[in-house]
Amino acid sequence: MTPSGTSGPVRFDNDPSPARGGSRLAALLAELARPEAGVRIRQDSGFRFLAPGAVDQHPDAWRENVPNEGPPLVLVSRVPRNVPADLGSSIFMLYPGAGPQWTPDQPAIPPWTALPGVTAGPLSGAVRAGDRRLVTLLSQEGVPSSARPDMDAWLTVTSAWLGPVRGAVVAASRRGLPLASCPDLVTVAARAARERLALLRMSGVPLDVRTSCLLHLTEWWAIDEMRRVAAALSAGGDLPFLPTAAEAAALSRHMRTRLSRPGLSSPAADFLDGFSEEEARSNPR
Repeated sequence: MTPSGTSGPVRFDNDPSPARGGSRLAALLAELARPEAGVRIRQDSGFRFLAPGAVDQHPDAWRENVPNEGPPLVLVSRVPRNVPADLGSSIFMLYPGAGPQWTPDQPAIPPWTALPGVTAGPLSGAVRAGDRRLVTLLSQEGVPSSARPDMDAWLTVTSAWLGPVRGAVVAASRRGLPLASCPDLVTVAARAARERLALLRMSGVPLDVRTSCLLHLTEWWAIDEMRRVAAALSAGGDLPFLPTAAEAAALSRHMRTRLSRPGLSSPAADFLDGFSEEEARSNPR
C-alpha cells in the first residue's frame, strides 16, 4: 500500500537482520530511528513498530495503523507527538536512547543526562501492563530499557534541551568539524539547554532528576558534561536519540509558542535552532 502524501510505501517486514554483536530488536530499532527510515512499519515479537518519519510524512499513519485487533502500535520517537486523543490509549511511545545497542564503540554517555537506554511508556497516565511487557521483551533481547509514565511530558523535557544540540552539530559541520572540536558551540549548547529547561520549569512542566542536575548545578559543570555528550556524538556518528534538523526546527517553533511570555527568552537556544531551521529548509526529507 502507498498512502497519499508519502514519498514511498509503508513497508511491513518481519525479519530484520541482527546487528553485529546485538539482537534482532536492537537492529530493528536502530534502523527505524534513522532519519532516512521514512514511512516504515516493522512487526516483531507481538508489536508493530512505527518509524518517526511515518508521522512526519503521513499524518494519518496513526489512525490507519492502530488496528482494532492484532499487535499494538509502538511509536519510535525522539520528540513529543500530537497523537489524536482517541488513539492515545492505544499507542506505546518508545524513545531510542543512548546505549551500546546502537554503537558498540560509543564512549560512555554522562549518567546525569536524559539519555538512558530505550524508554517506553504510555503517552499519558500510569505505566500499563503492555508497557512492562514491551520493556521486558527489549531487556531480554539485550537492549537496556525502562518503563515510565507520561512519555509526552518526558519527551518534551528531553527534546527541549537536545533540540539545540542538533543546531550546534549543524553549525559545527559548516566549519567542517565535529561538535567536540568546537568548544564555543559546546558552551552555547550547554547554555541553550539550561535556558529551555528553566522555561519549562517556570511553565509548570516537571523535570526529572537528570535534567534538574543540568539546570541547577553550576554552568561550568554543565559545559563539561555537554562536552562529553559531544565526544560521544563525534565517536558514534549521528546517534538515533538526537532530533533531526527538521524535528529540532519544528520543536523550536512549538517551544516559542508554548513558552512565550513577557520577560522570558532563550537566546542561545533560539540561535542554535536557527541552524536547524536552515538545514531543514535546504535538505527537506
